[in-house]
Formats: sequence, C-alpha cells, structure tokens
Amino acid sequence: MNSFKRIFLVVIGLVAMTAWAGKGLFKYSIYQTHDLDHHLVRTLDAVATLKEGAFPLRWAGILNFECGTPIYNFFNPLFYYISASLTFVTGNIMNSIKIISLLSLFMGSLFFFLWLKNETKDWLVSFVGSLLYLYAPYKFSLIYVRGSPEYLAYAILPAVFYFYSLAIGSKKNRYVLYLFLASVSGGLLSIAHNVVFLLGLSVITVYLVTKVLLKQVKEKKEIILLIFSYLSIIGFGAFFIFPALLEEKFTQIGIPVFFYKDHFPILSQLLYSPWGYGDSAIGTKLDGMSFQIGLAQWIVLVVALVYLACRIYLSKFRLNRKFILDNIWIIVFSTLSLLFIFIDLPSSGFIWEKITILQAIQFPWRVLGIIIFVLSAVFAFVVSRIKYRPLYYLIILVIPFLALIANRNYLLPQPVYQKTLIYYENLSTLNYSHNSVTQFQDNVLPLGKLAQCSSKTPVALTDTGKIVQNKEIKRGSTYGSLMLTIGKKDILGQKIILNLDYFPGVFAFTLNGKTQVYSDCEGRVCLAVNDFIEGDNVISWNVVQSKIERLFNAVTLTFIVLWLIIIVYFCIPNFHTLVLKDHR
Repeated sequence: MNSFKRIFLVVIGLVAMTAWAGKGLFKYSIYQTHDLDHHLVRTLDAVATLKEGAFPLRWAGILNFECGTPIYNFFNPLFYYISASLTFVTGNIMNSIKIISLLSLFMGSLFFFLWLKNETKDWLVSFVGSLLYLYAPYKFSLIYVRGSPEYLAYAILPAVFYFYSLAIGSKKNRYVLYLFLASVSGGLLSIAHNVVFLLGLSVITVYLVTKVLLKQVKEKKEIILLIFSYLSIIGFGAFFIFPALLEEKFTQIGIPVFFYKDHFPILSQLLYSPWGYGDSAIGTKLDGMSFQIGLAQWIVLVVALVYLACRIYLSKFRLNRKFILDNIWIIVFSTLSLLFIFIDLPSSGFIWEKITILQAIQFPWRVLGIIIFVLSAVFAFVVSRIKYRPLYYLIILVIPFLALIANRNYLLPQPVYQKTLIYYENLSTLNYSHNSVTQFQDNVLPLGKLAQCSSKTPVALTDTGKIVQNKEIKRGSTYGSLMLTIGKKDILGQKIILNLDYFPGVFAFTLNGKTQVYSDCEGRVCLAVNDFIEGDNVISWNVVQSKIERLFNAVTLTFIVLWLIIIVYFCIPNFHTLVLKDHR
C-alpha cells in the first residue's frame, strides 16, 4: 500500500473517530459547560470589536455592563479570533464554538499522528497513538464539562512537534520552511492558552535539546536557525505574552483567587474518579469533576516501564551509550510522564513552592493534559520497538479498545435548563444576565475597584456622587461619545467619573475637540471638572494600544519580517548569489 492510500485511510479513520468523540456537541442546540457563557458573550464582543477595525484584540467594551474590560489582553485570545471569524461566516456564535471544538479534536489527532509517523516510521502504531491522544477523559472534560480553550491549545501542540521533526534532517530550504512553520505553530500555541503553553514549551525544550545532543542537528548554521526558531515562538506571541505579564499589575489578576494547595488530586483520583459536571472543590471529598488519567493510558505507562525493565535485564544491566541511544525517546517520554504525574500529586508541593511560576497554573490537575500528550507518545515509541508480532498486534488491538470503552460515557454535555433558554435567544441579553467579567470572580478589574459595573452604574457622575446630565451620541465596543450638560455652580466635586473601567494608556480622549488626559478614580475613568465649560460638553474616546502593547506589537512584526528575509534568502534559488553579485 502506497503512502497516499495510507494517509487517506488514516484521515478517514480519524474523521470517524473524531465524529464519534464529538457527537455530543450536536445533540443540543445549546449546552452547559463551566465557561460557555463567557465564550459566547466574549465572542459577541470580539465580532463587534473586529468590525470596528480594532486589532489585535485587547479591550472588550461590551462586557462589564459596557464599562469594558481588557479581557483579551490576558486570556486565550486565539479562541476569540477564530470564533469571531467563524461567526462572520456561520452567523451563529454557538455553531462557531462547536466547529472549533470538533476541529480541535480532529486536528490535534491528525498532527499527533503525523509527528509520531515521522518519528517511528510505523503507520499503525502512530494511528493508535493518535487515538490515545483523542480518547482521554481529560480531553472530554475540556470539551463537555469545562468548555476550556485548552482543547484548542492541545490541537496546536502536536503541530509544533511535527514541524520540528520534519525540519530536523531536511535540506536547507525545507529546513528553514519547516522551522518557520514550527515557530508559527508555537506562536499560535502561546496565544491559545497560557497554561498549556507553559507546560508544552517545557516538553518542546526537552525534545529539541535531545535532538541536538543526539547530533541530529550538526551544522553550526542549522543550530543557530533552530535556536532562532525556538526564540521566534516567544517572538510571534510577544504581542500577547509581554503585555499580559507587564500590564497584569494594573488589574487584580495577581491577587490569588484559588490556591494550588487546595486543588491537588490524589493518586486514587488519577487512577479513577467518577465522571461529573461539577467544579473542583477545596480538598478532594467534594470534587464534582473527574481527574482520571485514563485506563488505557495507565496501561501504556506500565507497558513502557516493563519494556524498559526487560531491556535493562537483557542487556545485563549495562546502561551504556548504545542502550540509551536505542531507547532514548522511550526513556525521555516515560521520564516526563512520571515527572508530570508526580507534579500533579500533593507530594510535589515543595516543587510548587520553589518554582513559583507553576503557581500561576492555580489547579495542579491542569497538568493532566500534558500527561496525556507524553503518555500517548510513549505508546508509539514503545510499541514500534516490539519485534514479536503477536504481542505487537495484541497491544495494537487492546489499547484502543480499552480507550474507547473506558470513555464511552463521557461524550455528552449537559443541556441548558429550560427556564434559561430565553437568555440564549439574544446574546446581548445573556451578557447582562451573566455579567461576571471572568470565570472566577472579577480579577481583571482595575486594582482600585471593589466590584464590577452593573445595570445601575451611572453614565457620568461627580466624585461627590451627583449624577451629571448626559446624552449618548454614539457608543461601540471600542469607541464612544457623550454630551454632558455641566452647571458648574451645581458641581461640588473635582472629578467627573464615567462608566468606563480604568486602564492606563488605552483610551484616547477628546473634550470639546481637544485632547484630554484621563485619570483613575477608584477603578473608573475620570476627568477634571475644571476642563469642562459651562453648558454642553462633548466627550469622545477611542480604544488604542498602550505604549507597552505597541512596543511588543512591533517585536512580533519584527520577527515576521526577519523570517520573511530568512525564507527569501534560503529558499528562493540563487537569491543570495544575485544579492552578492549586485554588491560587488
């Protein structure tokens, strides 16, 4: 059977398996997950924001009862770029989210297969490995219970590995192109989900360092390009990563809402815990969701450890260079599996204390996703090495069967209650009924603000609490214009406070046609009373990029330009020769 037919059969198989895994998405027109309502109203805002020409997404002006919030500056913007773009085509936000969910399952499995096939040269093992990556309890928890964009990130992660595996060993022009595609995939990963990016980048680093140590990348120029490609992952995502880090101090994000110590799963929960649609509770007794790794995945780990033990025994315990090189990927990914499982358990608390960046994960059970990734890779690397064909085919048949059977009851979301269906008929209504700024409390609010806005928040009032007569001229997600009627004799305060949440450097204000500076009044935008004239005043504003945001937008653009230059230089035949001739 030629390669094309094999690829065709694999794609058909993955389409069928993905259709079965994602069938629950289409059982109900609307379903419940922990975060779905947030994604619906944020996509509603993203559609409006993109229509207004704002790019990249930063400010969600519809949310927070039109006081706005810099939600896209901190949380998973890739999901909203895609959901908004699909909504322009489908005209339905819910259908767009369903499409993203289904395609994430398929694309993640496809790229996982392509990567493993490139590494092991075994089509069958790679196909089963991709099924293991698809059929894992945590994957279905992301889709059907939590509704978390982590599933989008786990669709992108295998693509990074696939393009790096293609690059290493390719000739110059292809080497450069594949490195570029790996960097682009990594950049997309960086804006898909913060936690998955942090965990995934650690595995990518181990993978690339191992490749270099194995001397699969030999030439100095190739190593330099590989390092630049790795740095470009950060560079392509710089417009999101660095503003999120540097501007966090202007919000309440740094104030802990959940403490990682309260949310460690115990070993018995990783082995098996009942399926549920509830939340992660403090401790383990009241947890309403499952934290199991998966029956098939646990068996894979046992098989890998037994395989290594047998190999060590047969080598008469000579762990020499040849033994390590022969089993390098089994050793690397099995070690990573054990390490991540340990990090997921309470006994790893001292590591979380020392490596403080881990604490940003908040919930240690989020490590389950990367555990599934490395264990699925372990399967392919181990089974592809088994020479005894009966055992090989036995494992090939049993493991996917167990994965399918063990996950058969996890392929369905919960329907929306009948009494709440009315809110989904008009998402602007949902925005006001489900008014939380973020999933867990309102940690994107400005530092000085005690609570989010409400339907009763005045459009304009003085700092002494007196409402100012006003008339809205126009208002969108990223702009607005008001007429305020000022009677200075009646105003005792020094500031006029608007129903806009404060964030430094993101608003361009004019008052009666003149540029106006705004300030922070307990988390809301305010203007000095002295700058107003007696009678009617027109205030206008537009959302702009802050200095920090503009700087790192430029960094990302710089990396794009550098890559275009590199691609032209290495990939267009005789280009560099012509350039050199022109300068002689």
